[in-house]
Amino acid sequence: MKLLEHRTRPRPSAPATDVTPDWGLRWVLLLPALLVVLQLLGAAVLAPFRPLGAGTILLLTGSCDLLLLGMTWGCLCFRRGHGLRILGLVPPARSRDLFVLPLAGVLLAILGGLGADLVYRLFSGGAPPPPQRTVQWLGGIHSAGLRILAILVVGGVAPIVEEVVFRGVVFRTLRERAGLFSSVVLSSILFALAHLDPDHALHLFAIGAVLAWIVSRCGSLYPGMILHSAINLSALFLAW
Repeated sequence: MKLLEHRTRPRPSAPATDVTPDWGLRWVLLLPALLVVLQLLGAAVLAPFRPLGAGTILLLTGSCDLLLLGMTWGCLCFRRGHGLRILGLVPPARSRDLFVLPLAGVLLAILGGLGADLVYRLFSGGAPPPPQRTVQWLGGIHSAGLRILAILVVGGVAPIVEEVVFRGVVFRTLRERAGLFSSVVLSSILFALAHLDPDHALHLFAIGAVLAWIVSRCGSLYPGMILHSAINLSALFLAW
């Protein structure tokens, strides 16, 4: 009886609202890889038939992200008889975490960004990181319709899908096997690699670590989605 009680007691590193995922480690690499491959494959298929303008790229990105979200739900939830709760899509036990954790995350993300800048300058002879190519490209969008589409994709679809993939599946799966620190580091490395932006890999790693920390604090993806969306939209609006 005591052994049973020990096994069912919540782990110290996981909030009581969290649900332990039961899928295998293969999803840790498969889902981030699909996030990149689907978009590259979609662009390669469309390129011979139509120019890849801003609208096409935004629609392709949003569609591929939603396709991956559907695949994740189908493979890890529907087929296994689980609800969305298994992905971390559950409100935090304390409603104030929806506001407190994103605010704390902003401060931590700023500190992480400053640290990443410092490390980059140390290895680049003092030169600052160049502007992000994606942000520069989005800054060139002037059409009102395309800007609305960019807000929906960059500030809505992308944060939701990336949080489900990297924190809902990757981080929480690794945490079951590697502990909190290792799972934060490994999931953040995968998060940075998936963005294919070597110049800002340290910045992306820092953001990924903050988002993983938020999930570890409350067991919910919602506060991280709020912070992720705020970061993306801030970069987008500053570019405009």
